[in-house]
Amino acid sequence: MENKEQILEDLDHLVGEWQVCRTCRVVDRDQIRTRVGSICPECGEESKGGLRYFVMSAETIVDLMREASSTQPITHNEGTELEYQINTHNISVLLFFCTLREVLMQGFIREMCMALGIPENIYERLNLDNKLHSQKQDKLFPSLTGSKWNNAISELDRETSKNYTELNDQVVDLVKHRNKFIHKAQNIFNIDDSVANRCIQNVEPLIHLYVDLHNKYVHKIYIERNRS
Repeated sequence: MENKEQILEDLDHLVGEWQVCRTCRVVDRDQIRTRVGSICPECGEESKGGLRYFVMSAETIVDLMREASSTQPITHNEGTELEYQINTHNISVLLFFCTLREVLMQGFIREMCMALGIPENIYERLNLDNKLHSQKQDKLFPSLTGSKWNNAISELDRETSKNYTELNDQVVDLVKHRNKFIHKAQNIFNIDDSVANRCIQNVEPLIHLYVDLHNKYVHKIYIERNRS
């Protein structure tokens, strides 16, 4: 992977730099929002201080990915002439990436429920009924947004000129690698540098995807409510 060190360095502040307006809930990287009294260009309200959008666990996961990507493989000898390496660092990067995906989805679901005024006990029930990421994506996401996941991705492609469809395909493939390792005890030696590098390369696009999803669905609800 070209410029891996630069990509890892760029990830250092990637999650923590996103701010959310306390009034209209727009998410961007405008650090002026951290200044009390600054005006939100979206809703015109004065800022009461900065408010980070992403939960700390998301930033921690990215830090763990950066740390794991710098770790060396473990060599096994077992007292024989046969030596082999297990790329535990690559497996860690993959597992952390898939966990980040789940954390970001959960955060989006939380924001949507807050925007829609769904009571806390109902929110908890929705989580209990939709524990798996696939359930959140295929059932809960459409019920909250009115759009199927793939349709929402396609709309964002058109609206932002980004290629989230390709990103989604990449993520699906990486999750397949994770599932083979966890559920079938397979794929240990196939989770190589190329798989880990794809995870690292897709962290920033994945973060941007959930920012754009938030602004498309959550921020829109607050704007329409403030206009009425």
